[in-house]
Amino acid sequence: MSIGTTIKRLRREKDITQEQLAEYLGITSRAVSQWECDRTSPDISQIPALCHIFGTTADELLGIDTISKEAEIENYKNEINDLLRTGQRKEAFEVAQEAYRKYPDSYRTMLDFATTSGLIINEKLCSPEERNLLLAKAINALENIISGCTDEIIRGLAKTNIIDLYMTNGQSEKAKEIAGIFPSLVQGREFYWIRTCKGDDKINSHRDLLFHGLIRNLVTHSTENFKDDSGKKCYSTAEMNKLYEKQIALLELIFEDGDFGEYFEDISEANIDIANFYAESGDAEQTIEHLDRAADATISFLSDYYQKEYKHTSLLFKNYTPGDSRFWHYRTNNNGASVLLDKLKNEKFDFVRNDIRFTQIEERLTPYVGTWK
Repeated sequence: MSIGTTIKRLRREKDITQEQLAEYLGITSRAVSQWECDRTSPDISQIPALCHIFGTTADELLGIDTISKEAEIENYKNEINDLLRTGQRKEAFEVAQEAYRKYPDSYRTMLDFATTSGLIINEKLCSPEERNLLLAKAINALENIISGCTDEIIRGLAKTNIIDLYMTNGQSEKAKEIAGIFPSLVQGREFYWIRTCKGDDKINSHRDLLFHGLIRNLVTHSTENFKDDSGKKCYSTAEMNKLYEKQIALLELIFEDGDFGEYFEDISEANIDIANFYAESGDAEQTIEHLDRAADATISFLSDYYQKEYKHTSLLFKNYTPGDSRFWHYRTNNNGASVLLDKLKNEKFDFVRNDIRFTQIEERLTPYVGTWK
């Protein structure tokens, strides 16, 4: 962190204007502005006065003691992300909590603490008493980021996270106020980023937008079943089954070569939901068929996609490789095969459990059981 950035941060924390700081030091406000833009630096003779005004040390002002601190915060962040990617949410929270306790003035540790707190709250991994205390602390941390942080990326992430926490805390008006700040979908960063690119960079950015943005949102939200004002869900069970079928058909249309990539997981989950529907009506053939398709998709994900660099062949994403963005945050450390086998234990599948085809599905999945790496 440069001395100019540090001066700007400390000045804002003390609620001092550039004009006031200039007056204290007997210089022009333009000189202060030049410091904060890193165009010039204070004279060495001004360091003691700046330290006195901000109530800090010369080491902090000059950034001498911040390099190791920022390196440790970065290590904490990487450890948290690795744990989240493998579904270890409680462990990630514990690391984030440790980092926040050690560096309570860091906006990065505030963000990680608040983000993992939200996961702990939503997954009900804490007691009701802990939940309320954690919720208040997480909201407070995010509000501090929004009001004081000058890093636009961290502030933006804080705003996205605080919306859900406000809603959890019954503060819908505050949530709407923050949500209203964001641009519409078609005015998002990715749309404008493409305009700044050329050649391969433009092609890949366009495919990133489609793959991780538009298609991901369409697939995820196409099977949402919200309640209306009367508390009734907008789709019946039969209608939801049709929506799952449409979700699969949509992905098959986009990935005509069957190169679903990360969407193998969506194919698997949709087929499980369809199998549940047919199991409830006692349709053994359809139940087995969709369980088999779910197993196919899960195995394809674990063997063809998860373990190696994956290159798509379907026309829309010809030669596209998602890269590290393949790995996202799982809800559990158990991998897809483990989760699917656990779902097969549900008593609703008892009526087909002795079917040889059901046994074969279990046998096919067993070699792939494990945890996310």
